[in-house]
Amino acid sequence: MLIGQIVDAIVIFSSFAIDIVFLGGVTGEEGQKAAAVLVVLLLWRIARVVDGLCILLTLSYHGIVHLVQYEKSSKKKAINQ
Repeated sequence: MLIGQIVDAIVIFSSFAIDIVFLGGVTGEEGQKAAAVLVVLLLWRIARVVDGLCILLTLSYHGIVHLVQYEKSSKKKAINQ
């Protein structure tokens, strides 16, 4: 998990730096290379957001499953008593 966070930090800072360079008006072949890097970095950031949403949904579903299991076991106990 730590490696992913380090890569995310590098991606965010490098894309921010390239954005600042674009404010200065990079054109030509250098501009095209920088734009290609920005696209790749943006796709990485989108993938990380989607991954975070999937993790969030998985955790919430696990919570719901545990809640249903708890309710089921408590009702079984009530029936057996």
